[in-house]
Amino acid sequence: MSLKDAIMAVVRQVGEHGDYIVVTHEMRTRYAVIDPILEALGWDIANPSQVRVEYGVKVSGKMKRVDYALLSKGKPLVLVEAKKLSQAQVNSWEKNREREKHRIQDEWERLRSGESLQRPKEAGDDVWRLARTRSHINQLRDYVNGLQLKEGYAVLTNGAEWIVYDLSIRRRGVSFAKKEVSKVNILSLHSLDECVEALGVLRRR
Repeated sequence: MSLKDAIMAVVRQVGEHGDYIVVTHEMRTRYAVIDPILEALGWDIANPSQVRVEYGVKVSGKMKRVDYALLSKGKPLVLVEAKKLSQAQVNSWEKNREREKHRIQDEWERLRSGESLQRPKEAGDDVWRLARTRSHINQLRDYVNGLQLKEGYAVLTNGAEWIVYDLSIRRRGVSFAKKEVSKVNILSLHSLDECVEALGVLRRR
């Protein structure tokens, strides 16, 4: 399945089964939303030579675990830290469920029929934008530093919003947060091509 098709399938899943996927534990977000995207990027989730879940990282002398480590030649190339889909910045699924169900179904049907989407770029973003607290960013930074990664990518996502950090950016004085190179929302189908381009850097090679 192509990445574009996988994104469309995930969007439809959320539209149809949002009550099951959203208002619950992070594991359902990983299983129903994040795993299919990683699979479409060429990563075999069931193959430990490619993907390790709950990958051990020593941080300040204590063992921590990053949600996914995507491996190349046995070493982490991409780290993915997942948050539950309901962990959004402004509004909750409970408050916006009917509006979002209708928007997702409408956009999905129009896109499938080949119709161009003319929705405002902000459609859906207020519901699904990840609440990027400083602790989340610092958590991902600590994993990167603990593994001493100098190349590859780190990702913070709640399944909807994907924030990608380029670890090869090593200019003096550049903080981890400033290594952000893209931020896309896969549940806003108007930006489907933008999502495919941004997430394409995570593709297994």
